[in-house]
Amino acid sequence: MTTRAPAPSPIDLRLRLIALALEPGLTLARQSALPLDDLQTLVATGYFRQWRARGLSLRGIARVLHKSLRTVATLSSKTSDEAALRDAGERITLRRKLAARVAERGPSERAALAGSFRGVRRASVDAEIAQLLDEGVFASHGSAISLATQYLDLVGEDVERRLDSLRHFLESVTQVIYQRFVAADPNAVALARVLSFRADPDQLARLRDDQYAALREAVVAVDARASEDAREASIAYCISEAPRGFPWTQRS
Repeated sequence: MTTRAPAPSPIDLRLRLIALALEPGLTLARQSALPLDDLQTLVATGYFRQWRARGLSLRGIARVLHKSLRTVATLSSKTSDEAALRDAGERITLRRKLAARVAERGPSERAALAGSFRGVRRASVDAEIAQLLDEGVFASHGSAISLATQYLDLVGEDVERRLDSLRHFLESVTQVIYQRFVAADPNAVALARVLSFRADPDQLARLRDDQYAALREAVVAVDARASEDAREASIAYCISEAPRGFPWTQRS
């Protein structure tokens, strides 16, 4: 008779979840031969930005991180130094979030919309609203802003748009992990499956294009029929050939 291993404690489970979630980044760091000091700095400043975006003061962040105020101030300084590298990509991300918020809430007062994002300067939000108006994504009716298109395409070949798409994809993956392992709502819809198979390159490309086109069409139709009780949802869809060479192929 086999005995079942005891279930991990909630703390142990969350640590294991975080460790698994970090593995893609660690794999890319290894592939790039990133020095440990640089990797630790990325983690520290990224974690700081997460709490800062929630509206915490430096003193509040120091309490949460169990670090001195001086250490947190240093993290803040490093984060400011990196701002120029992130600004363009985060502007694109902000446009996507603005469109999602108007889609969820319906026509919104411009002033209220501009002031509804924590951790982002109001002037920056208003600038992106103006950009979306210029692009025809938003329409203005007096002081109210509404969506003027069903589908916002932020996919492009430039690096910033590709990085924003990656951020958006990983946000959805994070939501699935949270719903499956952490959230207390047993009725939440969350599904993660991986289908591994062999395919010729032309057949794989056709599968990619046909399936994504059908999925996008279905999503637009469901969104158009959404009721007032509808919840915001996302689908993270990926298809890829297995990469060749190190670090994906083990050395013999």
